[in-house]
Amino acid sequence: TISLFHYLTTSAPVGFTEWSSCDVTCGLGVQYRQETCTETLNGETALCQDTSNSQERVCKMPACPTPPVIESFGVSEEIIPRGDSVILSCEVSGSAPISVVWKKGGVEV
Repeated sequence: TISLFHYLTTSAPVGFTEWSSCDVTCGLGVQYRQETCTETLNGETALCQDTSNSQERVCKMPACPTPPVIESFGVSEEIIPRGDSVILSCEVSGSAPISVVWKKGGVEV
């Protein structure tokens, strides 16, 4: 005797997963979530994920640091006699912390 069992499978949407974390650490990124459902197989119910229905949204993280940019650079005199003092100046923009190091012959001054 051969017994044939009929397996009935149904699924019904029940909502969405939580939003994923933002896919970037700074600036604009994307978050995703999947629709979840319940699946019934011969009277047994379990959660399933319906990957055919997903959502995404834009997420905004803190601004990304901007690299330092030298806006201007100046020397007090074009020709400096040996032993005289010189005034160096520069303006730098960008995200903190910014460090300016003056060097002469590869050595900090």
